[in-house]
Amino acid sequence: MPRLLPNLWLIDVHRNPLRFWRRLVGTKIEEFAGMNLTGGWVADRLSGSRLSGVHDNLVDVVETKQPSWRRGKSLIRFEKDYAELERLYLPMADDGETVDMILAISVFYKLPMLSPSNTNLAPESTDASKIKS
Repeated sequence: MPRLLPNLWLIDVHRNPLRFWRRLVGTKIEEFAGMNLTGGWVADRLSGSRLSGVHDNLVDVVETKQPSWRRGKSLIRFEKDYAELERLYLPMADDGETVDMILAISVFYKLPMLSPSNTNLAPESTDASKIKS
């Protein structure tokens, strides 16, 4: 579990209007983004289709009170040398009903470094030898 901490986010849900505050952003996320992201509105760092894609996914988690999983190209940074990422949003509620925080995890998959016939993507990690497929 400790090796996943750099990949975690904590996102506070604010209402009227519905907005999302980055309470805590793991170091692996910030490395991917190329900047410090802790302590700011999600909407402050995104615009256009990037903002609407991320915002729509977060709103869906709040409204349905259900987790959301996605694997694919990043909606935020396209220029990185990652083939894709995997992210999970988990709704949390202090009162057991109203979602007021989202626990998220993002895992990044680099482009294969081996022969072109290798179609397996290994998660980016500081200790890839401990990751099993």
